[in-house]
Amino acid sequence: MGMEINISSINTSYTAQSSTKTATQSSKTNNTQTSQATRISQSSTTSTAEELQKQLDKLKEKLAKIEAQISKYQNDDNPYAKEMAASLNSQRSSIMVQIQAIIAQMLEASGASA
Repeated sequence: MGMEINISSINTSYTAQSSTKTATQSSKTNNTQTSQATRISQSSTTSTAEELQKQLDKLKEKLAKIEAQISKYQNDDNPYAKEMAASLNSQRSSIMVQIQAIIAQMLEASGASA
């Protein structure tokens, strides 16, 4: 019977060591996966920020063209010109909303990566 107790304690000790090794390996795997996910997240944040900046630049160019057209039509007494100016003002408002949304996304992305 004394022999059985020793075997049991050896088995328990071996099982505990195996569990510790498994937990350590699992921890290392999780750390590696977390590091990879962080690098991917930072990379995607960078590419997302670049994409957002490109969209922002395009919208700013479009806005500048529309504002130039608006100033041209606003000074004209022609009713058609007044309608065009009103339509362009509507487009300008829409673009400004899009610009604000992109800026908000950029701020959110920079806050998430900081």
